[in-house]
Amino acid sequence: MSIIPSIADFVRDFVPSFPTAGPTAGMGGSLIPLDSYAPGPTPGDELGGVTGGGAPVSLELQKTKTSGTVSISGSISIGANADKISTEDFRKVIFDANHYPLTAKVNGVSALTECTSLGTRDGYAIVYQRTGGLKPFVYPRHYVIAMKVKEQTDNKIVIEWYEVKHTVDADGAFVGPYASTLNQHTDHVYTPYNHGSWTYDKANGKITYSLDSDAGGSLPSWMVSKDTLLAFPKELLKVKWGIEGEMVE
Repeated sequence: MSIIPSIADFVRDFVPSFPTAGPTAGMGGSLIPLDSYAPGPTPGDELGGVTGGGAPVSLELQKTKTSGTVSISGSISIGANADKISTEDFRKVIFDANHYPLTAKVNGVSALTECTSLGTRDGYAIVYQRTGGLKPFVYPRHYVIAMKVKEQTDNKIVIEWYEVKHTVDADGAFVGPYASTLNQHTDHVYTPYNHGSWTYDKANGKITYSLDSDAGGSLPSWMVSKDTLLAFPKELLKVKWGIEGEMVE
């Protein structure tokens, strides 16, 4: 889910590099040119429809970590709140992407500026997310994830997501099942990898959030802090259930 570059991203965006667009543009430490994407949407893409030629667009998940991937995990004990929150309650909140809080900030930059459900597909809930930025120094990020329940009982639920893979064509436009959404934000940096999970262990009164993510662009992975990556889940727990406190490894 949300990954937002730390304030140290000033280093990356103040002296950017400008490679030509291509299938790996924005990956491996390069910035996608801000004016290289196609401006308009392709009808049918948003609902997993068809693109040119009428051929269905497959849902391919990005399951291979990129070189800039940062991994974090944070858990919080929720005490008596476990008596009030069922695993089904937890599932409904996590899958209600249209109502995620957009109030979390790190160094004055919003952790999320948009979180929109794009429907369901192949058993996954599809969600588009955008992070904040401080242009021209820090550019916003965006990506599409596919989320599903991996395990659920009365005592435990595990929800997992992977990024939906998109590439960039020779003209700098995104290609993939939700390309039209990505192509609407030409000033955003595409994050090439985003995989994570929520685990609610009701029996032990513990919630764990895990994330493997690559912010993309030219931002070195060591500049992305744990506080940055945990800003959104902490805000979600506070807003939805009044749960506050540090999330520890």
